[in-house]
Amino acid sequence: MKLTYEDWLAIPYDGKRHEIMDGEYYVSSSPNLKHQLVVTELLTELGTHCQSHALGWVVSYVGTVLGEYTIAMPDLLFIGKDRASIISDYVQGAPDLIIEVLDTDRDYDERVKYQIYELAGVPEYWIIDPKSETAKVFRHAGGRFAAVEVGNVITTPLLPEFELRIADPFA
Repeated sequence: MKLTYEDWLAIPYDGKRHEIMDGEYYVSSSPNLKHQLVVTELLTELGTHCQSHALGWVVSYVGTVLGEYTIAMPDLLFIGKDRASIISDYVQGAPDLIIEVLDTDRDYDERVKYQIYELAGVPEYWIIDPKSETAKVFRHAGGRFAAVEVGNVITTPLLPEFELRIADPFA
């Protein structure tokens, strides 16, 4: 039996991340300190840029309903102001950008979530690796994710004038 949004809502809060991916239940323990520091740095940089340019909202760890059987809690997500209609108590649809910071279960972010986000039509997905201090960027093209070449700086058409030096979140 596939789990649904209603099942996800019934899970009691315990400080862990509970997600349902294509009807399957996943629970993650609290992330390590390095992971949290990277998420905080990214939230600060992206949030400051989006606020100062009135682009939309950057949030972390919010329930994101991508379908009847898929509810994710991304490390970070961005929703452009023109898509405010998908914001309610939870995000109801694919955000413009999802960022996952790798922790203990790398396969979950690099395989399971990658596939789910691709199928849901998330326009852009970043995978940040604190261990190797690298980033992978994927953009939707032709119904699939396509890898984007990343040098020392990440830019995105979703956030005009935004530049993230790869080294910054790890400093």
